[in-house]
Amino acid sequence: MRYATKKLISMLITLLAVSFLVFLSFDLIAGDPATTILGTQATPARLAELREQMGLNDPFLVRYGRWLIDFLGGDMGESVGYRIPVTEMVADKLPITLTMTILAFMMIGLLAVPVGIYTARHAGRTIDRIMMTVNQIIMAFPPFFTGIIITMI
Repeated sequence: MRYATKKLISMLITLLAVSFLVFLSFDLIAGDPATTILGTQATPARLAELREQMGLNDPFLVRYGRWLIDFLGGDMGESVGYRIPVTEMVADKLPITLTMTILAFMMIGLLAVPVGIYTARHAGRTIDRIMMTVNQIIMAFPPFFTGIIITMI
């Protein structure tokens, strides 16, 4: 029980740190959301008004705290680019994500586990060396590239 509690606390701290770093990255890199929203209609007065409405004039830690509290309450915010709630965007993509996850687990169960067992039973033999070489070649490809290739196939 103590082990599980330690792991859970470690996971929560990691998630908090990652969310903070991602929020900070978007704050530093993404530019001004008010300018993105207003586009060519941006005037200094409208920009100031929209920044005030969105809370962009508040200090970084206040904005992060507000976002974190809203997120923990189930509100992921609104997409600046699409102008729709992020929750809707995630919900729209969830069925295909779950389908792909189930297919991946099926591939693991039907392909990877039997091959692993077979090569383990034939450790040190030619087939084991061939499978290790093939595995190293496959692992050398970046996951996004492998995903594109699998999607094309």
